[in-house]
Amino acid sequence: MSVPSNLYQAFDLSFGALAKHKPLCITVVGSGGKTTTIEHLARTWACGGNSVLVATTTKMAHPSYHSYPFDRFYIVDNPDFDQGPEPLSNSVVLYGTDLPQSKKIGKVDDMKLKNVASRFDYVLIEGDGCRNRPLAYHGMHEPVIPPWTDAVIAVMGLQALGKRLDKQILYNYDMYIKDYRDDHQMVSCALYHTLMHAPQGVLKHTESFIRVLFLNQSDTTDDLQVNAMRELVIQNGGLESCPVFCGSWFTQRLDWYDVPCHTHT
Repeated sequence: MSVPSNLYQAFDLSFGALAKHKPLCITVVGSGGKTTTIEHLARTWACGGNSVLVATTTKMAHPSYHSYPFDRFYIVDNPDFDQGPEPLSNSVVLYGTDLPQSKKIGKVDDMKLKNVASRFDYVLIEGDGCRNRPLAYHGMHEPVIPPWTDAVIAVMGLQALGKRLDKQILYNYDMYIKDYRDDHQMVSCALYHTLMHAPQGVLKHTESFIRVLFLNQSDTTDDLQVNAMRELVIQNGGLESCPVFCGSWFTQRLDWYDVPCHTHT
């Protein structure tokens, strides 16, 4: 098995032959670095000469309130009467509907988005809205993954480790407590394991896609916890058909990469 030396290689290796497929549509779910993951991958692919489209099936911060490292912003009032952005090489465009009262941009109709996406080399879609919590537990209609997605990146933020579990740490905290009656006092690796495998956890609705689990924010904890997280993944047989790796966009480091025995090829 090839061993990636950085986060970008880890994502490419996880997607396998699909990484060279164009258009390649990836939906990013979870919490603890979804937007950051999208930003880094979009810029990297654009710098390689590709056209990249970024959109959402829920909501994202409006570019007036978030400094995206993108080249163009195509925010419309009514996309039904609009042709959508055109692809440009070496360029990233953010596409969505204007929601001025919420400081957000919203989704474009699925079929319209699919049509626009088909023109681009790469498409990155944010499919979760977790209100900046490092961890997420999904509600009934979450996440929102377009059926024409090629692959899914599920993100979990490690900055929650060692902190008290509450509504500021876990999105849909009340729902989680109701389902599990397991009010962890402090966030440990065990909670991450639960959220990896729970039906409403980070991998909900991803079974039919090529998928990747990325444990982000390793810079916010120590090496002991980072290694403990890997042992937890390995000892429990990994996650079938789901490469798992750990690292940090902030420090641009890849700590470890694990592939279960049965993965997509």
